[in-house]
Amino acid sequence: MVAGAMDQLDESALRAAETYWRDSFFQMKPASLNPGQMQAELRSILEFWGDPDRELYVYHIAGSNAKGSIAAYAAACLAFSGLRVGLFTSPYVERFGERIRFYSGREAYIAAEKSPAEVEISERECIEYLARIFMAIDLLGFDRSNYSHFHYLTLIAILFFSKREAEVIVFETGLGGLWDATNVILSQKTVLIGPISYDHCQILGNTISEIAAQKAGIIRPKSRVFLYEPEDTNLSPEEAAIVNRTFLEHCRAYDLDLTRVSSRDYRRLDAGLWGQRFELAGVDAEFQTRLLGDFQAHNASLVLRAILSDPLFIARFSKRGSEWLDQLVAGIQHADLPGRIDCLGEDPMLIVDGAHNPQAVDSLLRNVSDILANRSVDLLISLNRDKAYAEIIRTIYQCKTLNIRKIYALAPASVRCFSVSELLDLLETEAVKQGRILKSAKLSENGSLREALPELGQLSSPEDIEAYFRYTREVGVASVAFGSFFCIAPIKQAYQKIHASEQREK
Repeated sequence: MVAGAMDQLDESALRAAETYWRDSFFQMKPASLNPGQMQAELRSILEFWGDPDRELYVYHIAGSNAKGSIAAYAAACLAFSGLRVGLFTSPYVERFGERIRFYSGREAYIAAEKSPAEVEISERECIEYLARIFMAIDLLGFDRSNYSHFHYLTLIAILFFSKREAEVIVFETGLGGLWDATNVILSQKTVLIGPISYDHCQILGNTISEIAAQKAGIIRPKSRVFLYEPEDTNLSPEEAAIVNRTFLEHCRAYDLDLTRVSSRDYRRLDAGLWGQRFELAGVDAEFQTRLLGDFQAHNASLVLRAILSDPLFIARFSKRGSEWLDQLVAGIQHADLPGRIDCLGEDPMLIVDGAHNPQAVDSLLRNVSDILANRSVDLLISLNRDKAYAEIIRTIYQCKTLNIRKIYALAPASVRCFSVSELLDLLETEAVKQGRILKSAKLSENGSLREALPELGQLSSPEDIEAYFRYTREVGVASVAFGSFFCIAPIKQAYQKIHASEQREK
């Protein structure tokens, strides 16, 4: 382990870490310094510890969408190859430890499918690493209050993976890339870029050029760079050309090759609620995902192209021949990602997804239309205040392929989400603009539309959600919950609760 980071733990720092973890860590306070200053201080802390990040080989993932899926495929494939793999991702769905995981190999990955907490960082480990971070900050003369939740989390992950002697780390950026806390890492890296679209515009910029430049900012000298073909996304041809040009320019600055992975790299064979099967061009194998969505073959292909061409892995695994390919097939099949077109059950049918920007919502609705063809569907939504919520609502109302019976506003599971009444107002306002509801609605005496709209409803408590699922089971209506990762846990808990209560009754 690195010098300085694992010196004897100071008791006062430990007490301060315990207090901060309990009272402040989960309040998501933003950083107090500008991004450049923050990265400089993070770099100083890592240097104080002896540069533990330089010992790590990193698969660094950025993009507006699909980062989680790409990270899941990469971690699973590398673990099934027999490597010691660290995974840093966000957000979590049920347990905080989901964000930082360590797999000692194939067996650990398989065991974690039944006991996921076994590979997750524990709360006690987080607190102890946080105490060591406090010690470094104090000795360097920095101010603890300047650091955000994510800055602390990134440092915790680096210490955790270094202590576990991980051979490769799958690091998902938090926001953007150039100024993201994860970009402080200076180790050798493979860069994987998912689909790019308009998201976090207030921070990353209002043009696709600015956003792409932020994502490309994680490219460093000697990086290997793989890009999800922009022409295969929701971008216009002009915007796709801008993204391609931006990444080519960043790669040329370091004399690097850019590998674009497109829909021509794979062929989908079939798909269903079980996932999908596909072939990768030039590879004598058939792959199957458990993750749903027609884009998953593309996400998996991006990862496979990167791993199969990685000189480090070719040198280590080429002698295995077809055995290594079989391990990658197994990795793709076992890769799992809760909360991404996640079918929690069919009685009643419930799909949850963390889609929270217009492009992700459009993709979700399109894919759900294929899965739930000819079914009546209710949408259960919760929207974050800091997202493009008006455009998301327009995307919902403009969906022509899904038989939407009713739209329910969910009680907020975070202060970042709109209240039920606020969300209903937003839905009504956009519906009037679209002319969708006025055709069948009548104004009530006080001029409000709300009571007259059968298309809108609300689920304001866990009891409401449980009663709703019992009702949809009786009438055969499918449900799709999305709009915020924060809404997934309470929906899942209510769904599981009705099944658990029925089991007890039996």
